[in-house]
Amino acid sequence: MKVCSLMILLCLIVLLSLSSSPLLEAEFIYYVHVPPSSTMSSFDEMVNGTRKTIIPPPNTALLDVIGLNDDTHVKIWDLNKGELLYFLTLDEGEVKSVFITCNSSVKVVSDKRVLVYASGGEQYPNLGTTCIYPSAEGGFRGREFLILPATIPDPLLAEGSMSYNLLIMSLNDSSFELEDLNGSKLDQGSIMRYGMKGYRLWCRVRHGCRDRGIGSSQLFRLRSSYDVLLFSLGTDGFIVAPALSGGFVGNLFFIPVCASVMTPKSAPMIVIVPAKACDVVILSRELKILGTKKFSEEDVLNSAYWVYRPKELDEPLIIKSSGNITVLVGSAYGSESPEYLGDDIAFMGIRAGEEAGFFAPTAAILFAREDTDVLLDNRSMRLEADKPLMIGGGVHYLKANKSVIIEILGASASWRSWGAYVPSFNDIEVSYQLPKGFAIKETWFKPWMIIPIVIAIIAAIFILIKTGVISRIFSRGP
Repeated sequence: MKVCSLMILLCLIVLLSLSSSPLLEAEFIYYVHVPPSSTMSSFDEMVNGTRKTIIPPPNTALLDVIGLNDDTHVKIWDLNKGELLYFLTLDEGEVKSVFITCNSSVKVVSDKRVLVYASGGEQYPNLGTTCIYPSAEGGFRGREFLILPATIPDPLLAEGSMSYNLLIMSLNDSSFELEDLNGSKLDQGSIMRYGMKGYRLWCRVRHGCRDRGIGSSQLFRLRSSYDVLLFSLGTDGFIVAPALSGGFVGNLFFIPVCASVMTPKSAPMIVIVPAKACDVVILSRELKILGTKKFSEEDVLNSAYWVYRPKELDEPLIIKSSGNITVLVGSAYGSESPEYLGDDIAFMGIRAGEEAGFFAPTAAILFAREDTDVLLDNRSMRLEADKPLMIGGGVHYLKANKSVIIEILGASASWRSWGAYVPSFNDIEVSYQLPKGFAIKETWFKPWMIIPIVIAIIAAIFILIKTGVISRIFSRGP
């Protein structure tokens, strides 16, 4: 009897510890720090085909969790207090939205893959948000996407800007279909390699404002026949561009300059940071060289970075490098300095053993899902699981023995309107084959063309030998 009672007591203790611990193991883990934003305004969104008004509590930001599979269980923890904030159950195509206190960090734990989108600020959704959409399969390129659209800027606040909350960029000739989750097919068509096509999808708007996009659903789905990248274009925001090989550290990138959609006082820019000495080139979609930069070992020791200010404001660009780099794309309001990029947040990450340099306009926060040994700016330290580490702005170098997620913060003047999809560690660790022939200029000459030339030469020599022409030439005296 005593043994039985002890076993029951032990089981209860184990169950209680699992239910209360923020270190609960799961297949998918996400981290986000909510910046110290001002209170969000009331906004309208579409719920089951009906427009509904949402009134956010004071001093909070919005966290959306989108289900990709039925019967998905999600826990959201407050890392500052170690408390469980929410327990959610979702089915495929279901969205559950919760509010998170500003200037706090949370951990999202899910037993199946989900999409997590964080947004906030007093001007949300008037100024729109800039982001990269993760694919349904994982990572940031793919052939199927479930989309909760980022917001589109109010035309009165972003006059003259190109505002799309869905921008499709194709890595090869591809066909695609776009529909909302009410079953309405919105468009289908094709897009060529290096091509770009934009849409304005129905999205949240400030309460009482008119609709700004097509569709009648909270969620949309895009399917394509070849891998594509999807972006949203807000005002004065930024992204860390995903590498085409996977993750955020690499040597080949395909970016939209208009990920930094311009208002009249905005200054678009691309910030490139090398991990080691390398050569970098920026190309147009026609593979014309637009800019080059050579980084030496001394440059890396001096924390050098390259700020490229594009003139091609509505074109995609290709960035190639002989070594690993990171690429931040955005715009600063009323300033030519990258320290004033934003306001916005963005995410990147490094894999185990990967070395990266990166730029943070205001600050950056490092997250680890397990205790991790890191080399940060040539200082060895231990990054504890679930213990966010904030570092200052500027260039930083990071290497770790396990994967680390990095949140990039850019305040500009304040966080008025910001938003980003939050990657899981699985998103960072996905790898892809580079698209065959991508960013390689084709020439009129093909290797196979030499074959008929060689055959013709051999045939001519054979005929000359057969007819005795060659023997007569060599038999002639001087």
